[in-house]
Amino acid sequence: MSELRLANQSFMVRYPVEQYRDSDMKEIKIRFHERETMPDMLEKRAKELDITIEQLVKRFICTGMQDYETEDGPALPGESLDDFFVQNRVLKPK
Repeated sequence: MSELRLANQSFMVRYPVEQYRDSDMKEIKIRFHERETMPDMLEKRAKELDITIEQLVKRFICTGMQDYETEDGPALPGESLDDFFVQNRVLKPK
């Protein structure tokens, strides 16, 4: 996965669909006005944590989604790690 670029104050967030092949990755584009300071703050915070900006943004997304559909109860077991992720709606079925 490539790092997010600050060139045009635009971020591309990619997440895996199957494996980490670029052709299988969905993208979410976040654009900032040239006067906004958020891209600089994201870059600074990512450096403080010694992670990429993409990893930082994914953390924010995961934190923001924590309360979404929590009525499912405990995690369902799976026959394999992949099946566990599918059963618990982390990955789509193949």
